[in-house]
Amino acid sequence: MTQKSAFLSRFTPSLMPAEALEGIFVQRQELAQLLLERIRKSAIEHTPHHAILVGPRGIGKTHLISLIYYRVKQSADLQELLLTAWLREEEWQITSFLDMLLRILQALAAEHEEDPVLGARVNALYNLTPEKAETAATAALKEVLHGRSLLILMENTDELLLRMGPEGKGRLQRFLRENPDCVVLASSQSLPDGSPAAGGTPLPGDCLVHQLQELTQEDAVGLLTKIAAYRGDRQLSAFISSHRGLARVRALKYLAGGNHRAYVIFSQFLTRESLDELIEPLMRTIDDLTPYYQSRMAWLSPQQRKIIAFICECRHPMPVRDIARHCFIKPDTAASQLEGLRKIGHVHSITVGSENYYELREPLMRLSIEVKKHRGKPVRLLVDFLRLWYSPAELQQRFASLPDDAALERDYAIPALQASGEEGEHPRVPACCAEYQAAVDKGDYALALRCAEELVVLRGRAEDLFAQGFCLRSMERFEEAIVCYDGLIARNPRDALTWVLRGACLFKLGKYQDALVSCDNAIELNPGDARIWSDRGALLLNIGRPDEALASLDMALRLTPDDPFAWSSRGMALSDLGCFEEAAASFDKASELDRLDEMPCIYSCAAMIELKRFEPALARAERALSIAPEQPLAWAVCGAAQAGLGRHRDALASVERAIELGEGSSFVYFKRAEILLAEDRWREGAAALDEALRRFHSSGNPDTGNTVELVRILESHLNDESGLRLRAKVLVLVYFKHHALPALAHATVECIPDLISPAFEDLTARRWLETWRGLTGTQSEFRLPLRLIDAAVTYRETQDLRVLMDLPLEERVLLEPLLGVQVQATA
Repeated sequence: MTQKSAFLSRFTPSLMPAEALEGIFVQRQELAQLLLERIRKSAIEHTPHHAILVGPRGIGKTHLISLIYYRVKQSADLQELLLTAWLREEEWQITSFLDMLLRILQALAAEHEEDPVLGARVNALYNLTPEKAETAATAALKEVLHGRSLLILMENTDELLLRMGPEGKGRLQRFLRENPDCVVLASSQSLPDGSPAAGGTPLPGDCLVHQLQELTQEDAVGLLTKIAAYRGDRQLSAFISSHRGLARVRALKYLAGGNHRAYVIFSQFLTRESLDELIEPLMRTIDDLTPYYQSRMAWLSPQQRKIIAFICECRHPMPVRDIARHCFIKPDTAASQLEGLRKIGHVHSITVGSENYYELREPLMRLSIEVKKHRGKPVRLLVDFLRLWYSPAELQQRFASLPDDAALERDYAIPALQASGEEGEHPRVPACCAEYQAAVDKGDYALALRCAEELVVLRGRAEDLFAQGFCLRSMERFEEAIVCYDGLIARNPRDALTWVLRGACLFKLGKYQDALVSCDNAIELNPGDARIWSDRGALLLNIGRPDEALASLDMALRLTPDDPFAWSSRGMALSDLGCFEEAAASFDKASELDRLDEMPCIYSCAAMIELKRFEPALARAERALSIAPEQPLAWAVCGAAQAGLGRHRDALASVERAIELGEGSSFVYFKRAEILLAEDRWREGAAALDEALRRFHSSGNPDTGNTVELVRILESHLNDESGLRLRAKVLVLVYFKHHALPALAHATVECIPDLISPAFEDLTARRWLETWRGLTGTQSEFRLPLRLIDAAVTYRETQDLRVLMDLPLEERVLLEPLLGVQVQATA
């Protein structure tokens, strides 16, 4: 779509096509759906569900009603159920209930131009007396509907009812009560008399009164993005998403408030760079708007105009007493007039304690009034707008590039530059800080980053660069975060925290040595900070240096003995060193210090499982589950402990619960297979093992689970020769399928110590050898394992060390420790 064809009306959205209305629709999708559902329900049930949309001019009432009209027209089922009478936005001709009926019939006639009878019938009504015309119009309307429902779309309902007077309003309400096939969707600048605030509604029966909200900053960005997309303006679309674009949207909010119309009007200025591109077109636009706001002022009473003019001169909310004093009217009168202005959307009311303060709701109205008052002088509101639009550096640059004859631009740029120097902090900063914090609170780090980048441009404090680094780190853009931290270090090389954060980013990038250097720099600057020692320990632990990690963590605990994180990290270091008893003690200490953290219990359980102390392991797993019943890892270690105790049915339920909760590690999948095989459920166990190998075994990551335990499960079938062979064959086939035979071969070697244990007899040991030889004798992966098993079985039968002499040195060195023997060689 070209920009030329993408017409967007500023004052009459009803002129826009359906695709334009939908294309730039924001904020109210759920409301639109609700209204459409209420209309559909009214048409189906023949019970009206009226709705009134309340809000000041420009907030999007007409846009929403126009959009609902087109959605109704595009709904095939609704077209069969109802007719639609869309009244004009300004119905000056309606001053009575009869006028209302006539306009409804005229709207229906306009909808159905192919039927000239209705139009002629309406024209004939003008030949009757008002009483007879009303009766005939009501009859004509019922005849046209012919059992269908009628949707009446009307706007400015408060003004319309006021013109109709109490009698006309009463007759309209009676008509709606007597004709439940009529449903009204209306808009109003203020709550009409009889609304919920006054104890009722102006429309009888079920009537939804919805106060339309102004655009938030996020909504405004969405609207402008949709405007750019509808116009096919790629430059604007790209600019809005940049931090400079967001800064300018925030500046527009200074002029537009939350008014939809104002954003449509000013969207054309967003990409204007130079002062001459901005100020003159902006002044022309304001000049175009001035008659509109003058006409709105003309509708007000003399006292209300006086109040508005005074509030325009003030740059902050004013209490009623000051407004009354400056306008020479009584406080009660001022309060009454201000409340009227609030209802029609001209002012905001702010209650502080027992006092009400008022300010203009639309900055554009102040702007239009100021333009008329500041003859030949810069309009203060536009001066402030320029300070918001450009950063001080940008404003200085634009001013320097102005041609000599750019008088208008200089008139505005000079005061804006002076104000920037006199008033210190840039006026965009507070809003930007608030938006940054709100985005962080919501976890929207992309938006928070744009705010932080804007703050860096506007004032460039260390905390702004720090915030930028925080957002980049949260978004895992670690290289860019390091640039921020390098900038902070260049400003203050003695900031230990910055060195720590820089190290954390380097670690995430796999630059472990550089990360350690950053951490060591932080310790040099602040050796008494236990957290830095703790972070250093965690870093060393993660790069596979558990002994050094343990030393750092012990230092952290000397400084802060009650740090659960350091105790837990110490437990991990000890686990990596194989010191599971001490590791469990460290995890238990961490759990004691933080009783709401289930992870130390889980780690302690894992350490106890390594020690094959399954009862205390299970107790720790159950404690973890009492803290976090939905923690999948707790269910996983619980299953492992139960399996160690031979409680296979409970163990299977636990690991399957872990998988159900999202635990996707190889541990639970292989553990599930192991438990099923231990339960002698070989069909299911083989399927589970097949799935585990499919998920986790690859050339790059040859994870095959605890294959040794699977081989040991076969030992319980030594006395069943055919059963042993069948089950071993299942393992061979599954591992062969996944090219994992080396793991199975290695596991048979690991199980050689079992051959000389009481579990085996000479007969069963020989059966074990022959089973594996018969299944794998042709597999190259098993040549060495079979020679070692053969030698082990023969040694068991003979107890003669000379058996080992048939093996080469390298194979004998492998076998001797497995058999618990050593052949002494003499040099």
